Formats: sequence, structure tokens, C-alpha cells
Amino acid sequence: MASNKRRRHTPDQIIRKLAEGNKLLGSGQELAEVCRHLEVAESTWHRWVAQYGGMKANDAKRLK
Repeated sequence: MASNKRRRHTPDQIIRKLAEGNKLLGSGQELAEVCRHLEVAESTWHRWVAQYGGMKANDAKRLK
């Protein structure tokens, strides 16, 4: 059973999860399934895409 404990992700972790999620979406999975696999809410996914969209790990570090 998954824990409902909040977790703060680093920019590197977010970039990795976005890349993995986009790969899963490209293979035909639905967003709800991808978010469940990555253990993030759909609203979090959309916020991350808006904020970190096409960034690489080095770009995300400069946001701080």
C-alpha cells in the first residue's frame, strides 16, 4: 500500500520523472496510469510540465 506522505522532489528528480512519464505516454499509456506509476498527482504532473517542460537537468539547476 502506498504512503500518502508528502515528498519534495529535487529538480533532477522531476526532470527524470518527466522523461520517464513522457516515454510511457508515448508508448500508449494514459496519463492517470503514468501518474500512478510515478506516484505523483495529475495536478503535480501538469505543474511540472508547465515549469520544467523541455528542460535538461543542467537547465533546471539554474532555476533556483
